[in-house]
Formats: sequence, C-alpha cells, structure tokens
Amino acid sequence: MSLSEFAVATAFRSLGTRESGMEARQQVLKALEDNSVVVLDFNDAHPTPSFADELVGRLASVLGAEAFKQRIKIVGLGAAERSLLQHVVMRRLAAANVECAAFQEDEA
Repeated sequence: MSLSEFAVATAFRSLGTRESGMEARQQVLKALEDNSVVVLDFNDAHPTPSFADELVGRLASVLGAEAFKQRIKIVGLGAAERSLLQHVVMRRLAAANVECAAFQEDEA
C-alpha cells in the first residue's frame, strides 16, 4: 500500500478560504493518482468551515463514501475539528444521495 501524508497546518497555503480548500483538494486528488491512501494530519490545524467543506466534504462527494473511507485517513483532530469535518462530510454525502435518487427510474 502506497501512502502520501499531508500535515494540513503547514502543507496548504491557507486554511481560511474556500479557494484554498479547493487547491488543497486538487493536491490530494493528484496524490491519490499515485498512492492508494492519503493521510490528512490535522494536528495544529484549525480550518474554517469553507476550507473544510472544499477539502474534506467535496473529497467525500467526489470519491463516494466507500472510496473515501478506504483511501482518506484523517488523524490529529481536536473535538471541534472532528465535529466540523463530520458535518461537512455527512452534508455532502447526503446531497450526493439525493442527486443520485433523482435519476432513478420509477418502478411501475
């Protein structure tokens, strides 16, 4: 198993904007091209909700729940960060499920 690790507090330009979260997500997706697992270490990181949503929430949405659980490992979370990340992931996955349900054909 190949692994890539990002120390979130220092690896990304900023933890404060949606744009920086999008840039961070692109870096993680690029790392996933060459690695089976990416570790996001949140020690000393205090992301804003916008950054967290763009990085972690959208990763969950793009990868899907199963691949996200298998390929993204999140470590070093404080209680506030854990709650925030759980919220953005659940919100994105719920939205993805609603979108998928909209395309299902009626059984008649």
